[in-house]
Amino acid sequence: MILTAIAICALVGCSSTTPSSKLLVMDEMRPLTRDEVILGIEECESANARAVVTRAPVRVGGTYVNVTVDVSCSPRYQLRRY
Repeated sequence: MILTAIAICALVGCSSTTPSSKLLVMDEMRPLTRDEVILGIEECESANARAVVTRAPVRVGGTYVNVTVDVSCSPRYQLRRY
């Protein structure tokens, strides 16, 4: 009986919070400049990591153009040769 009451209180506490996520639309998202991309890649390489460039399509004049929106660092793995 006590365990049931504790479980119910835990579930009620979790359900009272509302998620606070926000959808970014293209008007709010700013593409990175060339200097920002170069700086991000150089920072990753100086940390001995590889740079991962994320691009998103933007509609310009009726056609889609890929623009850079993020540069993140990922671990660098070396392949072993047998």
